[in-house]
Amino acid sequence: FRDAGEWVETTIGDLKPFITSGSRGWAPFYAEKGELFVRITNLWRDSIYLDLTDSKYVQLPPGTTEGVRTQLKLDDVLISITADIGIVGYVDESLPSPAYINQHIALVRFEKGYHCGRYVAYFLASDKSQRLFRASTDTGTKAGMSLIGIQKIKLMMPELAEQQRIADCLSSLDALIT
Repeated sequence: FRDAGEWVETTIGDLKPFITSGSRGWAPFYAEKGELFVRITNLWRDSIYLDLTDSKYVQLPPGTTEGVRTQLKLDDVLISITADIGIVGYVDESLPSPAYINQHIALVRFEKGYHCGRYVAYFLASDKSQRLFRASTDTGTKAGMSLIGIQKIKLMMPELAEQQRIADCLSSLDALIT
């Protein structure tokens, strides 16, 4: 990583991603089989890669627009925003498509070619970022983080090529650990 350039401190919001969360209206679409429905239980703190051992499914009727906004795409970053705040997931090529998220997960999608979602996921899963998640959590009767709170999370961003090299290196280590 020598001579790779300086890193820039920024926030998720400054990178102008698409940010949303799942809607609450999924119950009528639950099914024994169909499209993958990603929940907080599919995110885990040991890895940015989703744990699909306890998968749930939905079947959307033809013509419905319920899933358009929350359909997952390659390189999306997922963040739990209720209950256990700040669990980070990454959508890689192994995730079945289509797949959707519920209302307890924020989806962060960066413009292709400008930022590496896998790097951002690893960064957000780091100890320092996890402390920031805990500090910025909205407390009350039920812990939660707003989408505006997600936008305020700080990042250190190297240039895109270095983001990809770092993500590749960390993915290699994850594969060895697995």
